[in-house]
Amino acid sequence: MTQTPSSLQARRFRDILASVSTYGDDGDRCFNPRFAVSIETEDEQIDILICIECKHVAFIVGESSTMETLSREGRQNLIELHRELFPGSAPEPDY
Repeated sequence: MTQTPSSLQARRFRDILASVSTYGDDGDRCFNPRFAVSIETEDEQIDILICIECKHVAFIVGESSTMETLSREGRQNLIELHRELFPGSAPEPDY
């Protein structure tokens, strides 16, 4: 499912990802990203893959990538934003 966020939602997403408090907990190892964002600038494309379950976020720019682990606060903020962007679609599976 593809969704174009409003400017407010896009700003919230940037603020969440830029916040130091978004990262820092230990994550699990599943990495099955169900939330992805692609950002295009004049020079490059940035892909962000988010697995709410294991709390890992992959940032991919060209051939380079890095992975961070979400904090409890960061995870909750992204779950709330996901629910707002995709009503009725769970950000993680309901086992």
